[in-house]
Amino acid sequence: MRKALKIIADVFLLILVLVFIGSIFSELAIFNNSKIKFSLLLFYFISKLILYKIDSKDVQKEN
Repeated sequence: MRKALKIIADVFLLILVLVFIGSIFSELAIFNNSKIKFSLLLFYFISKLILYKIDSKDVQKEN
């Protein structure tokens, strides 16, 4: 589960970076849509938060 969440977070970050780069160099509406950027950023932070919670539970189990 940890690897899947890490992959999901990395994919969202990659898509977010591509959208930001596309918004700089392109005039397409999909790249300039702030809702898409916000939702990608939100999904990235949620997956990172879940990954952090899983890691902190694993550390507590070890102690």
